[in-house]
Amino acid sequence: MRVAGCGLRLVYFNCGPLIIYNPHKFIITMTHTHTHTHSYSVLSVPFYDTRQQQYIKILCVSARPAGPLTARVKTVRPPQLSTHSRSNGGANGASIHALTFADATFMTPDDLPDLFAFLANNGYTVETGLTKLVARYACANSLVCLISYAAPA
Repeated sequence: MRVAGCGLRLVYFNCGPLIIYNPHKFIITMTHTHTHTHSYSVLSVPFYDTRQQQYIKILCVSARPAGPLTARVKTVRPPQLSTHSRSNGGANGASIHALTFADATFMTPDDLPDLFAFLANNGYTVETGLTKLVARYACANSLVCLISYAAPA
């Protein structure tokens, strides 16, 4: 069922969970009786690193996550990619939730093994089946994976 005017789709399953699909950010929320599962997309996005004075690809999440990963997230406003483009931050006030190491340096796609180890050691699940499904049917070329975290309700 589509929710009028906002691009969201509500999907109900016989076993109970409600999935809210937002095609713009790939945020999914599932509600269970004793836990609340938060799901997020991990993306690889271009970002101008003022320290290195160059563009790099960094890893970010679609929203500030629940659980231990929140300590590894820094909300930043990226500079515009060009004077002709205002879609990547800058004047429109958009911000991203960049993944960082403990020393606040940005994670890049080369750091995916470290990220997956952190996720596995801290109770997150990499939703490989759902990631494949979204990657197949959506124009999400920056999508790395979908992750979920079950928090007590």
